[in-house]
Amino acid sequence: MNFDELKSSWQTQPLNSGMEINELKATLDNKWNKYQQSLYRTNICMTLGFLAATIVITWVFFAFQAEFGLAFKLSLASTCLLMIVFAAIAWRSYDFKKDHLEVASTDFIKYQLQKISWQRKVISQYIWIYMVLLWLAVMTYMVEILAPASATLRYSAIGITTLFLVIVAFRDARKQKSRLARLDDMTAELEQQQKMLISN
Repeated sequence: MNFDELKSSWQTQPLNSGMEINELKATLDNKWNKYQQSLYRTNICMTLGFLAATIVITWVFFAFQAEFGLAFKLSLASTCLLMIVFAAIAWRSYDFKKDHLEVASTDFIKYQLQKISWQRKVISQYIWIYMVLLWLAVMTYMVEILAPASATLRYSAIGITTLFLVIVAFRDARKQKSRLARLDDMTAELEQQQKMLISN
């Protein structure tokens, strides 16, 4: 019996089969755990990358702060702040409770749906805001350090950096569709499970 048939069965008759209910709970719990493991790995890699970048930026700041003006300092500080804020936003999607669907029932499903809703916002909104603000910070930095250089060098460096960020954004946009589809599938199944539990 596939999911659509099982869903139709729930809607047309009383749920007497504890085995079917438990099987669905176990399936959803397994999907949730796999999703959380994937999110955990992604966030860990991102956090380590941000940490390495922050260390390098801090070194650059202290090594060259005397040679440049306020724009240099603000661009580096804002870049570090952006990484810290975005990391905190991304980790908010992660489930630190480690509860299970069989134990927490409707309350845990509501909690899961909230986490998924937040992850959708991260993928579809916050990451793009982060990219735009990061681009502005990088441009401020480059304009400051390349001020003594020729116009050709300045515009070439700015153009290459912008192109790189556009390519990264395009790559992420392609991945975004599959990630959102996965979240939509989980949301639909969790909402159906929530209705089933409420009706009983």
